[in-house]
Amino acid sequence: MSALQAINDFAHVPSNGELAMLLREIVALLALEGGNGDRQGAYAGAADKLDTFPASVALMATVETVQGSLGVSEAVAERIIEYRDHGSIGYLDHLRRLFPPEVRRLMVVPGIDANLATRLYRSLNINSLRDLDVAVRQGLLAADSEIGPDKAAMIRLNLTQVEHGGGRIPLGQALPIIQELDGLLRAAPGLSQLALVGSARRWEETIGDIDFCATTTESPDALFERFIEYKRVDRVIAREPDRVAVQLAIGIPAELFLATPETFGCMAHWLTGNRRHTVRLRQLASAQGYRLEPKGFWRSADDALIPCPEERIIYETLGLVMPPPEVRQGEAELTWRRMEDVPSLVDATAVQGDLHVHSAWDDGGGTIEDVAAAAKALGYTYIAITSHAQQGTVDDGLSLRLLRRQVAEIDRYNGRETGVTCISGVEVPIGPGGVLQWPAGMRELVDIVVGAIGTGEDLSDDEYTARLAGAIAGGQIDIIAHPTGRLLQHKDPAKLDWERLLPGTASQQIAWEINANWRRLDLGEQAARRVTEAGGLLSISSDAHHPLQLPMMTFGVAIARRAIVPPAQVLNVGPIDRVRDWITERRRIRTGKAHSG
Repeated sequence: MSALQAINDFAHVPSNGELAMLLREIVALLALEGGNGDRQGAYAGAADKLDTFPASVALMATVETVQGSLGVSEAVAERIIEYRDHGSIGYLDHLRRLFPPEVRRLMVVPGIDANLATRLYRSLNINSLRDLDVAVRQGLLAADSEIGPDKAAMIRLNLTQVEHGGGRIPLGQALPIIQELDGLLRAAPGLSQLALVGSARRWEETIGDIDFCATTTESPDALFERFIEYKRVDRVIAREPDRVAVQLAIGIPAELFLATPETFGCMAHWLTGNRRHTVRLRQLASAQGYRLEPKGFWRSADDALIPCPEERIIYETLGLVMPPPEVRQGEAELTWRRMEDVPSLVDATAVQGDLHVHSAWDDGGGTIEDVAAAAKALGYTYIAITSHAQQGTVDDGLSLRLLRRQVAEIDRYNGRETGVTCISGVEVPIGPGGVLQWPAGMRELVDIVVGAIGTGEDLSDDEYTARLAGAIAGGQIDIIAHPTGRLLQHKDPAKLDWERLLPGTASQQIAWEINANWRRLDLGEQAARRVTEAGGLLSISSDAHHPLQLPMMTFGVAIARRAIVPPAQVLNVGPIDRVRDWITERRRIRTGKAHSG
């Protein structure tokens, strides 16, 4: 499964988070310029709105639509559409040229916002990370009345992490840049081989850099120049005969490594990692009389180089099956000597439906027909439309009356031969004690109920577990959505009492969701493995709020692969008949609980 396949359409659509980041950069540069406060406020306010806006703003058709839906000025809306259509904002590029890249990089350090960066630049003459390091060590920040010792200590710690590669971003945020770089390099004259390597190739949730490995029939200088001149490069970190490294504007480095045709497989293997996998494989090679290094694979007895244009040659020579990059963790994958040893992994092509999708009926975009057409284009045969239920009397979710209308529309759609079946569903908040917060009578209208604790709720681990336990005991929910409430790099997952929760979900066949939205990825790898080891069911869902977000499913599949989840325990791997049988069994279990109660 390639990181540059299956989600190309999605990768070209900037996320709300990416747009918010760009608007905040404008705010920061305006502050450095000493610009108009009202203008800064307009951009800052728009960024805040983007953080919580439920639908994809970049998918809105016109400047006027963005203005009306987001409630921003015409100028801000124009910047958003400009970035969507052209991949850059002229006004932002102008502001960037006014200040050295290192000044802008001050804000890469967590804890340094636009105001503090402005103060450091103007009051303390700090215009680089090196200047910042010196100032911190000399106590200048601690002595500053508006910073103080505690914040200075935090900045020093964060600066150390950034300087040593501690800065990481979600893979989903990096994918558009990975794709741009991939296309840029593939167009280079003489390019023979190119591979994305590193943590991005292993589909890690977050990455600290973007790495490529290449071979060329021409001088590497032209290839390196292409890499260096990429529009999102801030500065060149290093340039050597077989490597070039740059710092990207998003705050992480990118590197391009050059190999020969005979060593490309070795280099790609080594750079892909992870480190434990490569070290253990090197030890296995040594034990069998070989020497494995990034720049070659030799037979120790006569120092003969074994040509490795592909990685698989290394594994085959050592009597191993080559494992997919996602599972290269230096564990059981290095004992796989026959195909029979390799456990079945979830494959994206085996996913035949999505059981958590939103539409224009609630806070999503696109009609049911639009969503179904996008699902069909992905090869799906079914989707579940799971609109938010109304919570109280002044909520944007569906009332009982609107849900009836939605179900009727789904029935009409299913009356046509389209190749995609729509399943009726609803997403319901799980309140205190596990009580579902929805209008009475909804359960009987739909086939699937998705239960979720609101991400914005600040609960202790015990409170989180108690809510889920109550909802599981109630037996009304079929799928637990984004179960731990995590948001990558913003909110840690709740530490659930799995011993309390798993028996109930396994016995009732309630599925745990792997939410594939790259900002969530919830459940994560370890939790997904724990569910399946306890005999539980999983459902990989995109939680799409627009048809173009359906391909985010690929991120959830990567979680399942890294966890080596058996496909048989993933609900939406397989035909719709399997889902129908599950819905029937859930209804039988639910009815039995009601009668026994």
